[in-house]
Amino acid sequence: MGARSYLPQLGRFLSLDPVAGGSANAYDYANQAPINTFDLSGERVGCGASLKVSSHRHRIYTRSRYRCPNSDWPFGHAFLRLQIRFERHTKGLKDEVLYGKFERKGAWEWKPKNPYDGQWRNFGADESFYCGDIGREYQMVYIAVVRLESPVNGVIKTINKTFEVKDQTVCRR
Repeated sequence: MGARSYLPQLGRFLSLDPVAGGSANAYDYANQAPINTFDLSGERVGCGASLKVSSHRHRIYTRSRYRCPNSDWPFGHAFLRLQIRFERHTKGLKDEVLYGKFERKGAWEWKPKNPYDGQWRNFGADESFYCGDIGREYQMVYIAVVRLESPVNGVIKTINKTFEVKDQTVCRR
């Protein structure tokens, strides 16, 4: 992977992180969040996404962030799309069988006009949604899809990376 040998079966490096405080545990990979972050060099966590959800006055408030600074990924970067899902906890066994634990109540997708614009390396979205069922659990899902490019042996290699984050809250008065 780079600076350290990695065992994907364990999700751990075989040696200590060479950067003090570079991760939550000196042997883990990407702060133990390999779906939403990565550490290609083995020296620090790169790009990532986060989401915080809260509720009051019959509304769900979300604060999402996507961050991919040049210092963590100095090569080509494109923010392709952001998907947002608003889901409500199902009631009863029948609904849980049909829809799973959460049923989708709304979904949106947004794509920037110029995905290679540098402003998309540090992007945030603050949203609020009406929740009518006081005491019922709601879940927000934010999915950021990006294209990362890097030169490998003189050729530009690209990968599309999906960062998915979820958070839940109970609808409150």
